[in-house]
Amino acid sequence: MRTITNQEMIQILILIFIGRWLYQLAKKFKKPNSWLYGLLAVVTYFVSSFIFGAIIALILLALGHDLYFTQGEELLLSLAGIPAGFGGVALLHYLLKRKWKREDTSDRGLLDDTIEELSE
Repeated sequence: MRTITNQEMIQILILIFIGRWLYQLAKKFKKPNSWLYGLLAVVTYFVSSFIFGAIIALILLALGHDLYFTQGEELLLSLAGIPAGFGGVALLHYLLKRKWKREDTSDRGLLDDTIEELSE
């Protein structure tokens, strides 16, 4: 039976944190199926990490480096993917929050206009 390494445990904790972070944002703005936004955060984390790794691999190939890494280089590349994944999720969080705030303020304006029209 295989045991979980420290790096995998760190990533599990990060996935729980980022999933909960977007879930709470969706709950705050009363979005239906808020848990799907937590799942979207996890997918975004993996996609961002993969894109970062692909970019690094292309750069290394362009520089003439073979893609056979030692264990230390592989660990360093994996650890560098963590901030890249978190950066992708932070960007998603920022964009969703900005979009939902705009929707929220535009809806409030509509309600105020309707109330003012009724009182006249």
